[in-house]
Amino acid sequence: MSRKRKPGHVNHERWMVSYADFVTLLFAFFVVMFASSRQDHRKTQQAEASIRIAFQTMGVFPSTSVQTDLSSVVVPPAYALPSQGDLEAMALAMEDLRALQNRVNRALAPQIATGIVTVTLGRSGLLI
Repeated sequence: MSRKRKPGHVNHERWMVSYADFVTLLFAFFVVMFASSRQDHRKTQQAEASIRIAFQTMGVFPSTSVQTDLSSVVVPPAYALPSQGDLEAMALAMEDLRALQNRVNRALAPQIATGIVTVTLGRSGLLI
C-alpha cells in the first residue's frame, strides 16, 4: 500500500528573488547614468575652444567680440593652428578670389541675370 505524502511547504515568497534582481539592475542602471552625466568641465571647455578656433580660422563662423583664454588649450600636432604667415596667405588668396569673382560677375552678367549661371564664393573656392 502506498503512503500518502504530506504536502510540502509551498513557498509563496518566490517573487522576492525576481524583485531583488530587478532592484539591483535598476540601481546599476542609475549608477551608470549618473557616472556618464558627470563631465570634466575643463576638457569640455578645451574642446569647445578648439572647435571655435578651427571654425573661425576656416572662415565658417565670424569671430565674436568675446575673448576666451586659450592659454590652457592643448592642440594636438595634427590639428595645429595656422601660423601668422599662413593666415596672411589665406587673406591674400581670399582677396584674389573676390577680385576674380567681381570680374566673372561682370563678364557673365547677362547669364547671371537670366539665372543660367550662378557665381558663389565659398569654402571650396569660387564656384561657377
